[in-house]
Amino acid sequence: MSTAHEPHSRIRLGRGESFWFSVKAGTVFVGLSGSVVLTEAPRWLADTTWRAGVPVYVGQAHAVDAPGWVQLRADAPAELLCVRGHAARERAARLNLAGWLRTFARHTLA
Repeated sequence: MSTAHEPHSRIRLGRGESFWFSVKAGTVFVGLSGSVVLTEAPRWLADTTWRAGVPVYVGQAHAVDAPGWVQLRADAPAELLCVRGHAARERAARLNLAGWLRTFARHTLA
């Protein structure tokens, strides 16, 4: 497993591993292999805290909405790209569009 402190870094998780670290709003995670459940910092919902896990699959990107601690959890070996900084959301949008176009082409041209 590598750290996610550099502006762009790869995070590798083995089977059953989880990784906690602090991120800023706008940090983007892109699935490179396997699948990971990303759980963002807790939020208040009425009088209780609430945490939702978001699956990140190969080719998908997820941008973190609020700063705080996130958890990455893998049931099988997986790898993600962590992109920090002001260009992170733009990069995520391009990657999501590219993934959608590949999927569209695969299903329509097959």
